[in-house]
Amino acid sequence: MNASGLKPYPIRRVILFAACVIPFLWLPGQILKDRFLPLNFLYYIPPLLCFFSGCVAFFTMGRAWKWLRWTVLLIAILALAKSLVLDFEYHSRGEPTTDSIRFVQWNVSAGRFGTDLLVDRLRSNRPDLILLSEAPPDMELLKISRALFRNGYWFRSDGMALLSRFPIEVLERLDLPDGRGWAATVKTGARSFDLVAIDLRANLFVSRQPDLEFLSDWVVNRETDRPLIVAGDFNTPRDSVHFRGLRKSLLHAYETCGHGWPYSWPFPVPLIQTDHMWCSEGIEPIDHRYDFTLGSDHLPQVFDFKISSIETF
Repeated sequence: MNASGLKPYPIRRVILFAACVIPFLWLPGQILKDRFLPLNFLYYIPPLLCFFSGCVAFFTMGRAWKWLRWTVLLIAILALAKSLVLDFEYHSRGEPTTDSIRFVQWNVSAGRFGTDLLVDRLRSNRPDLILLSEAPPDMELLKISRALFRNGYWFRSDGMALLSRFPIEVLERLDLPDGRGWAATVKTGARSFDLVAIDLRANLFVSRQPDLEFLSDWVVNRETDRPLIVAGDFNTPRDSVHFRGLRKSLLHAYETCGHGWPYSWPFPVPLIQTDHMWCSEGIEPIDHRYDFTLGSDHLPQVFDFKISSIETF
């Protein structure tokens, strides 16, 4: 009893109710995915959150709720299976070669954790090419570029920055309906490839369909046969139905040669894969992983690849 003589509201019941409801919301979200905008609120429930909620509900409910308990536990097991079987890739670790390129993409949250920490973490990966989403200010980018590449090249637009030991030629800005993007050519000696940087908004009230349809159409209608990599923070899980168009032209790097934990946000317990790399023919994937490291609420993704086709100018 409290001072007013009323019995306190049982917080335990609130927790139990939420733990029971989350699995029943998660399941239709995984079946229907993000086909329609209202489903975003179900589809984006992390599977591991569903699993832990189901376990809490199962071990908290009394025996009188037998069928509900076991139904919730079954959904929780399905959620765990999605994380460890459907979402997880078990490719053997690929070894880089003398002619391979290491590409790191990382949402660095505008560098709010400090430039020195970013430099230290990026240097440990020994990259040849870096795409920073939510990039820090220009002076900090210059500091990062000089620390990693000395006489390297860098370019910044729409909140994203490309840093490279190879020359860069900026091609065009992509007029996505709601997101941001641009294309550049990376010239690696006698070979070159195109890179598209993408940043989609994290907004459950906005469908990813217009942006991803625009991107897939742009890829199909390119007037060049140079190999292509599309990378960035898509704020969209890779099993989204709106990636279907892109899958007709490109391969997902993690699905092709990836291994290790499949989710990139939020650190320190990533629950959703929001950052992706896609590659076309002419790019030979070697290895892909998400690296656990300090410096941002996102994990960086590290992609080793070779260019199989040699372009003639």
